[in-house]
Amino acid sequence: MEMDYKQNTVEEEVETVENDRKINKMHTKWMLNCLIKKVDTDFEQILPNEILIKIFDYILVDDHNRTQSIINLSQVCESWRKLIIRTPMIWNSLDLQTITDVNLNEFFEMMAANQLFLCMKGLNLSGWNGANAERVLDTVATNCRDNLHELSLKNCKNISSQFLQTLSTYCPNIVVLDISSITYFRLLGVYIRQIRNPRKATSHQNSQSPFAAPVFRPYLEKCGNNLISLNM
Repeated sequence: MEMDYKQNTVEEEVETVENDRKINKMHTKWMLNCLIKKVDTDFEQILPNEILIKIFDYILVDDHNRTQSIINLSQVCESWRKLIIRTPMIWNSLDLQTITDVNLNEFFEMMAANQLFLCMKGLNLSGWNGANAERVLDTVATNCRDNLHELSLKNCKNISSQFLQTLSTYCPNIVVLDISSITYFRLLGVYIRQIRNPRKATSHQNSQSPFAAPVFRPYLEKCGNNLISLNM
């Protein structure tokens, strides 16, 4: 009886966590769709766009959840949504740490079409799956040119060393880089095997730890002078 009760309790907890995950994913998808879809409500605008943009920027400047606040502002009325998705300076940072498993294709298409990456200086992909983080970083890096100054990949799972090549090529002006607690799982095992037995590991030479000297050193040599903060 006691074992059955414990098993049922564990199963209920797992189901609750899974349901919460599904709800969060649906909520996140809904938030991003808000930016893409027309808002039903609209009001006559008294203030010129230039003043509204300054007000938005003042509201957002010290906001720890800037991306969420941008989405909230965009839902006040259709005029505000249009202004927000057509003003690159509002999007000087993008925090996606809570948006880790949602399809962002439409969202990024909207941003690229309106050149919203041009003024982006900060990107937070903390907690992302490594492969997805690399795809998003590629998209942002190639569109924001060399304007990206702050990047967080903290706690990214199973990330490869390719992101360093992306930073070297497109984002040489990074001044704050957080790659603490990243994992490279299989890659770490490969790196250890290379140390212990280089002959057996020759087929895995491309699967290197991001911190391996042949990978990390070229990045530091090219971009290290700009770094003010490096969290490893």
